[in-house]
Amino acid sequence: MMLSIVERELDEVSHCRQEWNALLARSDADPLFLSYDWIHSWWKTYGSVNGRRSRVFIALDAEGRWVGLVPFYTERIKYKNIIPSTILTMIGSTYRSVPAVVSEYPEIVVRSGPNEEEIYSAMVSHVFDDENWDEIYLSRSVSACRTLRAFSQIARRYPSIYFQKLKNLVSYQALTHCNLQQFKDSIGRHGTKKLFENIFKLRNIDRSTRIELEELTLDDALSYLDSFQFERFGEAALTSPGKEFLNDLNSMNTSALRMCISGMKRDGVVIAVSLDIESGDRRYNLQSGFSSEFSSSTGLGFLLVGLLIEHCINADILVYDLLEGGGRSNSNYKSQLTNLQTPLETVRICRSSLIRLLRSLRLLRSQLDPPR
Repeated sequence: MMLSIVERELDEVSHCRQEWNALLARSDADPLFLSYDWIHSWWKTYGSVNGRRSRVFIALDAEGRWVGLVPFYTERIKYKNIIPSTILTMIGSTYRSVPAVVSEYPEIVVRSGPNEEEIYSAMVSHVFDDENWDEIYLSRSVSACRTLRAFSQIARRYPSIYFQKLKNLVSYQALTHCNLQQFKDSIGRHGTKKLFENIFKLRNIDRSTRIELEELTLDDALSYLDSFQFERFGEAALTSPGKEFLNDLNSMNTSALRMCISGMKRDGVVIAVSLDIESGDRRYNLQSGFSSEFSSSTGLGFLLVGLLIEHCINADILVYDLLEGGGRSNSNYKSQLTNLQTPLETVRICRSSLIRLLRSLRLLRSQLDPPR
């Protein structure tokens, strides 16, 4: 297969949203975090700091059609303020500081089909042949994805390349292509029992209490989320850049992504909010919050997620993705309400001899130092 791989800055492909999203739809890559709309809004919000430069690698076939892409950016840092290093990172992730909005499931996007492996190999080789990076940083990639496997295999082939796993994480999904009873059976008696106990507690004052979901505007949702977060933790739910990102994404008005913002009401009063995005037959929970006026045993967040899962079942959504991480006050609610857990990894690939030496010395020191 005749292939050419070109590099462009993200602004240079701003007119290619259709080609980008069409390729993504014909691949196995995540439909939200690797969509043009998400990448564009994230870069617009977070791409202008620390001298970052976008580097989008695009694979073209003999007819000039997009058959592969990977959206990277580079950032220059200094270890110990002395050793310079150029970090190559997927757009949507950051090497050090963590913004309010981060991507999950980063990988190389390749068109599915008979030439898939050939395209993939060419893309991986191009990344490693590129001389303009010292380290690659991949955050929250699916442990079993081809990108991690390919990068790990190349690292083993070259003694000069150092492959390091930094974190093992888990994301949580509710598989909702079933009826409600089948889903309840899949999460077990504990999750189902807790969900209905929470409904009872909300209604224990008056049996006529109405609990319902209602669609909200983004501005109203952000206001409620800030209010709930201040009540519980004394801080805003999202930073100003995080709100700018969501407003920009919401303003793009695209059929590829749809913002779904739900308020859970008790007798007409909003007591919990969920900020979700739908992409294709998947729905992603980006942010949620609830009022502190109810006791922690009531489990408003638990109930909100349960009602949204029921909505996804009725709306023919195949997967409701709660993503990585737990709540600040209840770290295991996701595992109780979902029927799939996906292992994730954050890795670093290094080929700078100085940085490899520094990291080896730090590792040796940590092994020699007695535990405190």
